[in-house]
Amino acid sequence: MKIRETIEKQLEEVKANRRSLHKIPEIGLNTVKTAAYLRAKGIEYGVDSIDDTLIENGLVMQIKAAVPTDKGIGLRSDIDALPMGEKTGVSFQSEHEGCMHACGHDGHMAAMLGTVQYLCEHRDQLTQNVTIVFQPGEESPGGAKPMIEHGLFDKYKIDCMIGMHVVGDLPEGKIGCRPGPMMARNGEFQFTVRGYAAHGAMPHDGKDAIVAACSLVMNLQTIVSRNVNPLDSAVITVGKLNAGEVRNVIADKAEIIGTMRSFSDANYEMMKQRMHAVAEAIAQMFNVEVELVIDDFYAVVNNDEKLTSMLAEVVGEDYVEIAPRMIAEDFSFYQQIVPGLFYYTSVGDADHPYQIHDSRFMYREEYLLNAIETNVRLMEKLGVLCG
Repeated sequence: MKIRETIEKQLEEVKANRRSLHKIPEIGLNTVKTAAYLRAKGIEYGVDSIDDTLIENGLVMQIKAAVPTDKGIGLRSDIDALPMGEKTGVSFQSEHEGCMHACGHDGHMAAMLGTVQYLCEHRDQLTQNVTIVFQPGEESPGGAKPMIEHGLFDKYKIDCMIGMHVVGDLPEGKIGCRPGPMMARNGEFQFTVRGYAAHGAMPHDGKDAIVAACSLVMNLQTIVSRNVNPLDSAVITVGKLNAGEVRNVIADKAEIIGTMRSFSDANYEMMKQRMHAVAEAIAQMFNVEVELVIDDFYAVVNNDEKLTSMLAEVVGEDYVEIAPRMIAEDFSFYQQIVPGLFYYTSVGDADHPYQIHDSRFMYREEYLLNAIETNVRLMEKLGVLCG
């Protein structure tokens, strides 16, 4: 039986898994019910082992090759949801108030379980061990890095990693990817400006944190525009500014919070250095104190060229080479250890126009089969599966 025909027989199971998981969204690393569901399915399908010792609620399943080998491939699915209410109105809507699978991780898990089921049913064709990582905390605080730090690559032989994300903004049924940098390195920053208060009619008696903060925000805009090559891409965005309490009082404190992103580590480090320089200059200029804290989050998703070429070959006419995106993904940390491939599966259509992170986000479940087929055909191309 052909691969696609076999996978199409899984549709009802894939839909059932997706809907069951959609009902029980959980946040961050606290994915207790989700992990229990995944464990039960792994046992049902017949994986050789399930390891929950790396991080809280993270699972590592393994399906071993027919003949013992030291070669292996890794597949990863994130499993956490977003802290937001759902407005889809579907019959399988979230049962957890204020929590929703609005980023499609329910579909990631369903597609990965479908891949697991296929591999278990064809384990006699496996020439390498397959390690499946169900990772919590992708949205926040990050689950990939602690899984690595707690021994993922020490315990399991993984020569390359494959990951996937559903999207609704590509042509229907397509698979999107690109070689090299595809998603940005990102971080968050917080400036705290401290002056001291005075009557609004006597500004000379105070140190105005608001005026200093406004100048700081405007100067931040020059970091990218005057330091980054116009042919490169980088972003510094101030998303929040808090200051002041009363209309006629000089504010003694201001907080500026935002995000920074780049496809280049060199540009990212430059932005950090320039932000510290701006903080020092503003402190001198306005005779205030300026504190800057920068939290580095995820690295650049940097797709291996050979794996990307294989993806384009196995997908054929349904492959779309996309432009880089400034969003971030902690799959990038796996790619710092071994060659990796992260691709997009288009799941939207005219009946499902809303995009990820929208409280109305819903998608066509049949397109999850495309992700299963892509995983299987990639493993066939890599010699992990012999038909």
